Amino acid sequence: MPEQQPVIVRTNQLSSVSQVVPNQPFLTSSPFKWDGMIMRYAWQPAWETPKHYNTQHLILIHYSQDSINSERQLDGLRQDEQFSHGDMVLVPANILHKACWNRGGETISIALAPTHLAQLAHESIDSDRIELLPQFAHPDRLIYSIGVALKEELEAGEASSRLYIDALTTALAAHLIRRYATRHHDLGDYTGRLPKLKLQSVLDYIHAYLDLDLSVGELAAIAQMSRYHFSRLFKQSTGLSPHQYVLQCRIEKAKQLLQEPELPITEIYQLLGFQSQSHFTKVFHKHTGITPKAYRGNRK
Repeated sequence: MPEQQPVIVRTNQLSSVSQVVPNQPFLTSSPFKWDGMIMRYAWQPAWETPKHYNTQHLILIHYSQDSINSERQLDGLRQDEQFSHGDMVLVPANILHKACWNRGGETISIALAPTHLAQLAHESIDSDRIELLPQFAHPDRLIYSIGVALKEELEAGEASSRLYIDALTTALAAHLIRRYATRHHDLGDYTGRLPKLKLQSVLDYIHAYLDLDLSVGELAAIAQMSRYHFSRLFKQSTGLSPHQYVLQCRIEKAKQLLQEPELPITEIYQLLGFQSQSHFTKVFHKHTGITPKAYRGNRK
């Protein structure tokens, strides 16, 4: 009997992923259209996947507290694993993969588009092609913390800020390039600050478009540098990440608008780019210790 041909899994399509695992995810970022990345959180029973290729780089993070025993094949290599809480597996795009495990467990999966990784590499280093090495189960604290942060964003039930998701995606991609590429790539640790004119141009743009869902790519383009280096130099220049800075600007602007009693709160959150009034209230309370309504009442 001829051996079954490997399945091609379009990792960005849930219907295609169901060819290799049975359960639908509890959480997925698909509705939010995160740039270059899809995150899913699911519980899967004891299972054996067919041999398959993924069209995107795939990171699997074991989230259950209990370990599971698994047998995995990656690019012709086979290994018995103990997949413990916080461990990750890296399956690069177009690498033959097969796995079976002995008990159910929770998994955070992150699918990263190869084009997104290549774009970061092109912006940051002199390399036309980045190849990642397959990784059997082992702990990686940074990847685990990024996976948990993405999961918590989805659990919050609000559309996430593009700046925040961009920052996590860029950090993840840079880490993969530095640690798991076929050869060493130095992205550089830029020190110092953004030139004053470039910084002022970026700040002016932020203040002019606080109502928009800004991205790191937009701001980096204004500064005429890569997203990776822009994010680092921006924080060194302002003391805050782009995401934190924009949130701070929105909160300060909200305080000004709340002093105008005729302006409804239902309009204020839209003027400041928040997804909903509840999201605005939660963020405002987190930064000030008080709700927008109470803040306005205290100013009367």
